[in-house]
Amino acid sequence: MRKLLILLMAGLFSSVIIAQDEESTEEAPIEYGPLDAKYMGTHGMVLMNSGGKLFASNLTSYDSPHDVQLVYRVKASTSAVNIMVKDADLVTIKPEPFNIQRLMRGETISVIADVYLGHYDRGAMMTHEQIEFSFETQLYVRELTELAPSSRTKVYDSIDIGNDERILIHQITESPSYDQLILLYTNQTCLTQFNTSSTIPQQGETFMALSMCGPMKPLYYDAEALQ
Repeated sequence: MRKLLILLMAGLFSSVIIAQDEESTEEAPIEYGPLDAKYMGTHGMVLMNSGGKLFASNLTSYDSPHDVQLVYRVKASTSAVNIMVKDADLVTIKPEPFNIQRLMRGETISVIADVYLGHYDRGAMMTHEQIEFSFETQLYVRELTELAPSSRTKVYDSIDIGNDERILIHQITESPSYDQLILLYTNQTCLTQFNTSSTIPQQGETFMALSMCGPMKPLYYDAEALQ
């Protein structure tokens, strides 16, 4: 009887220890510092679709607070947006003013935005009003500080988005430069730094230079905002 009592007490004590260990391994919520008000503004985004997944990329310029390259996995409150992005050449959103520093440090937030077929600031047609977008996962962030001089040498960063797919992002340099995102359907090794015939190459030239990366799809290209 005494041995049975000892075994029961030992089992109970072990359970308490395990429970305490499980509690101690839970991740504590991230505590962010105060936001810098200079990052508050209307931050337009281009929407991209791959395999039903929706992504948003900041419409980057040299002017603060828009001087950051940023890509997020997002969800829209209506599936009509996903269908539109899949079929259209260019879809952008104009969110209500918010502090983009929250996205720069990787927070999960929701914003309300109008959706446009084309570039919202260049005569595009608004198709959806007051849509909620959940910014769920930060995939890429790069502030435009200490930029390389503008040259014919191009460097692209790579983002893994699952299912062996990647998004290539051109590293914006000093003016003149361009913003470009390309979807790669296979995760094969290839050169993502190369020289072009001019500082602002045509899209076709960059595709040729990246041809060893496998099948690809243009997602976004703009040089107008970076002259």
